[in-house]
Amino acid sequence: MSCDVKQLVELMRKCEADTREIIGGGAANMLAHWQRHEADKDRLVKFIHDRIHSSKKANGWKLHQSGRLSLEKIVAVHCPDLFTSGDVRVAKATLNLP
Repeated sequence: MSCDVKQLVELMRKCEADTREIIGGGAANMLAHWQRHEADKDRLVKFIHDRIHSSKKANGWKLHQSGRLSLEKIVAVHCPDLFTSGDVRVAKATLNLP
């Protein structure tokens, strides 16, 4: 399965909405900066890469535990073909996925 930029943008919209509902407005507003990159797949992938490699892993874990969409799940499950194997490893480790 290959993920295109249209799918990635839809996933990011869902992730932002889930973040707003589960984590709160502050985190969602920070995540909303992804919209600056939605027209450029490479820049959007870099934005996600930077976020999953940050020291703040609790939001992804909390979203995952709530059955919601996290950046890590986008990387590990929905669009792994857009990311490096290292990115996928980090995302899976954050979510405790095999």
